[in-house]
Amino acid sequence: MALILVLVLSLYCLLLMAFLYGWSEARWHVTPPAGMTMHGISVVVPFRNEELNLENIISDLSSMAYVKDSYEVILVNDHSTDASRDVVARRIEHLRNFRLLELADGVTGKKQALDFAIRASRFEIIATTDADCRVHEQWLWHICTYFERAETQLLVGAVKLQSDESLFSRLQTLEFSSLIGTGAAAIGLEHPILCNGANLSFRKNCFHAVGGYEGNLNVASGDDEFLLRKIMARYPEGIRFLNTPEGVVSSTPQPTMNDFMGQRIRWAGKWKYNTDRISRTLALFIVVAQMTYVGLWISFVMEPGMVITFLLIKIILEIVFLVGIARFLQQRFDPMAFVLWQVLYPVYVLAIGVWSLQASYRWKDRNYK
Repeated sequence: MALILVLVLSLYCLLLMAFLYGWSEARWHVTPPAGMTMHGISVVVPFRNEELNLENIISDLSSMAYVKDSYEVILVNDHSTDASRDVVARRIEHLRNFRLLELADGVTGKKQALDFAIRASRFEIIATTDADCRVHEQWLWHICTYFERAETQLLVGAVKLQSDESLFSRLQTLEFSSLIGTGAAAIGLEHPILCNGANLSFRKNCFHAVGGYEGNLNVASGDDEFLLRKIMARYPEGIRFLNTPEGVVSSTPQPTMNDFMGQRIRWAGKWKYNTDRISRTLALFIVVAQMTYVGLWISFVMEPGMVITFLLIKIILEIVFLVGIARFLQQRFDPMAFVLWQVLYPVYVLAIGVWSLQASYRWKDRNYK
């Protein structure tokens, strides 16, 4: 038993060191070339029942430090049942580079909304974000610098949560930053596994070349990661990480535990459709490592020296990784949330993994299985 614990936790520590290396590689900075071309960019924002958030994202996107004729914003209404459509129509009435599109009856879902807008877009570069996000005024300018390089097909940006002072939101912020860091590190290791559609950019001809969202339109989530894997398969050298603080998109934590669990179950539910062996193996290994972590505490009585050694190595590596991510996201590392997460995370990983295989959930006033 002790040998198995040592083996699994040693591999986990090696994985953390690999992520640290990948993070440093992903942090390579792209310097904008002299005389940069202002590429045309179509920003796509799908929305459903976001009346409280749409004012902010429209305000941010209308204030971009980018030539107005070189970008457009397409907002797609996915059959909102609140006042979202009216908010958008009123707010963009005098914004000539903004458009409001409506999904047809019988056509629903985020992927359908994105696909509809992409097909209607004017420009070659597509940037996607969510209605509950905030973007920096130089967001588009920094996206543009990466597409100066002809090999760039997909640009993965970071997303951070702007937490309040509640412990629940602080825990979400810590966990979310670890996901963002893991996704960036995997890009640095040249095998992307994670991205977030709230900050994603790609070439339109690349989107069509890989078939867009075909083959997974029936899955409630995963518009971002399914597209990532398709592009990785066809353009393995074409995926980059948006390595500038101004390129980070902000969002908010889930307000309630029900909302949080529904979101995480929705995310985890796409795992069974994942055909990438490395990312499937990695996800499974993390579950096993967390179970082993519980076993490590149980074995403390018999092997206290071994337990303390592995705990120190694990905790130091995780702190170094998370502190680096926090600095990039311009957030502070939260020691209290980190300590509590050490206790909660194994239970959380197992619960989400099991529930995602059988649980139904509600999202945006729709029921899913």
